[in-house]
Amino acid sequence: MAGTALAAWAAAAVVVDAPVRSSTVAEAAPVPVAERADGVRWEWDADGPVRDVRAAGTGVVVAGRDGVTALDGVTGAPRWAFARAGARVADLVVSPDRRAVVVVHEGAASQVAVVTALDALTGARRWETALDRRPDLLVTDTVVALARYERPDDDGQHPLRAHLSAHDVDTGAAAWTWESPAGCGSSLVRSLAAVRVVPVETECPDGASLHGVDERTGQDAWSLPVRPFSTALSDYALRATGDGALLVTAGAGTSHVVVEAATGRIAARLETEDFPLPAPDGRVQLLGGDPEHVVAAVDGSGAILPVPPGCAREAAAAVSSTAVLRLCRGERFLDLQVDAGAPVPLGLLPGDPFAGLDLLRDAFVVPAPGAVVVAVASSHGTVVGLG
Repeated sequence: MAGTALAAWAAAAVVVDAPVRSSTVAEAAPVPVAERADGVRWEWDADGPVRDVRAAGTGVVVAGRDGVTALDGVTGAPRWAFARAGARVADLVVSPDRRAVVVVHEGAASQVAVVTALDALTGARRWETALDRRPDLLVTDTVVALARYERPDDDGQHPLRAHLSAHDVDTGAAAWTWESPAGCGSSLVRSLAAVRVVPVETECPDGASLHGVDERTGQDAWSLPVRPFSTALSDYALRATGDGALLVTAGAGTSHVVVEAATGRIAARLETEDFPLPAPDGRVQLLGGDPEHVVAAVDGSGAILPVPPGCAREAAAAVSSTAVLRLCRGERFLDLQVDAGAPVPLGLLPGDPFAGLDLLRDAFVVPAPGAVVVAVASSHGTVVGLG
């Protein structure tokens, strides 16, 4: 037992005491988000894995093996970086206002995790905390809620209950806690960002409900029944668009419910076999067909907008307010198609579907400040900015 405890302590130390490599820069004002792309502006060789790409600060933040790097959207130049040598990036969420980057590191042989909040514009480390297991991250512009799940007893008969511990996004100070109501379990959750509320689902004897927990008070700002008891269990995790404005959850049967995060208003009920995938551009995209591709998009008003067909083999897409941006699979490389135009050659090789942080996203088309940024999940990746 002593040997096991020593091994666990050593594994934890690999994460908690891992050497930190970081750089910071002076704050700069972001330029507007690019929604169209006519040609390649820049390329950045990651010199290692690319596992996720998200709009943040003045461009994007790219997750690698043990850290994250912020790239300027206009030039593609690295602005700042943060890494923990010997640990690995396990999760990454950007606040809706794109001013905070929250990253989780963990070790290969330990459940211990370190959560770090970074300033997206400068790379400065705001705060960090070590936990005995990796949490889900639920991030707003005001708080970072760490979601963990506990069983109220040891008999295995009661469902897991969610426990949220919220910390001020700037200082890390404890803000509030929230637990699932007594007798209720928690639905499957994925890390996400949302506007004004921390969203969490509960599954109770009378059905499943989606709660919008107020970011400042920790009290329910709204609560919305989404599934009856007969269909409360779902393998579709609660998700959110990249800007945190829309939430998507499973309804009854094959339906899905699109909810405005700030108000709890139901924007749309989707009776469809297509898979709703909230995207970085702020809309919900419906994926269907064989091979799967974007067939429609849902905007904040709940309007379902059919998407005209594009390339035959689509790796990823983003539907902005002015264009449909598709990463298309050619005979060997991936190219970017804007609307129905001729593909823009990128020279990107297909990625590894198991290399990304999110197994649903192995290719990235990200409208970001200064550029439309494209990449694939890969053990050695290149990030491309177009404008």
